Amino acid sequence: QTTSTPTQSTSTVPDIVHTENFWVEHVNQRIEIGWQNMPSGTDKIVVSRSAVSTGPWTKLFEQQGPFENKPYVIRLLDETINSPRYYKLEALSSSGATLQTFGPLLLPALGQ
Repeated sequence: QTTSTPTQSTSTVPDIVHTENFWVEHVNQRIEIGWQNMPSGTDKIVVSRSAVSTGPWTKLFEQQGPFENKPYVIRLLDETINSPRYYKLEALSSSGATLQTFGPLLLPALGQ
């Protein structure tokens, strides 16, 4: 379930794919993943990716909260930068229940 319709930048650099609360883009030969305004009660976020929008999904990283209502960003140097990948973010409660899923968002291969 997405919170808004994913959009892509019409420029070739950088590629930006985002919703209001979750985005993925290429920045300086790295993959930047950002999020903000997580649901109330979010204790942890988990970001996963896949070669296809339906999975299977591989956990890329998880980040422990609490999360204030401000943007958070992580940049990764990764061998998949030249391959298109789908990304999703799950906001989890302290019990591990999924509060909300953002994505999947398609990040095109760098330069495409």
